[in-house]
Amino acid sequence: MESRAKLLGHPIHPMLIVLPLGLFIAAVVFDALYMWRGSPTFATVAYWNIAAGIVGGLLAAVFTGSRFPPAHGRSGSDCSTVVPTSSLF
Repeated sequence: MESRAKLLGHPIHPMLIVLPLGLFIAAVVFDALYMWRGSPTFATVAYWNIAAGIVGGLLAAVFTGSRFPPAHGRSGSDCSTVVPTSSLF
């Protein structure tokens, strides 16, 4: 499935998903440093990495290019065939 959300001909979602993943990995590293060294600065950095990762993940989710639920008149997207709507609630 080709993404409909593009920037200069390149899909946006793959560009945006890398940053939150890196932030979440960095948060784990800073949490480990906090547990090892006990400096509250490491805990603060880990907290803000998680917060920024959530915001970045939500931004990346906007640019997935898929439609869930499918638009009126369409047969459905890949998501609707894999995950039934009733299981989301």
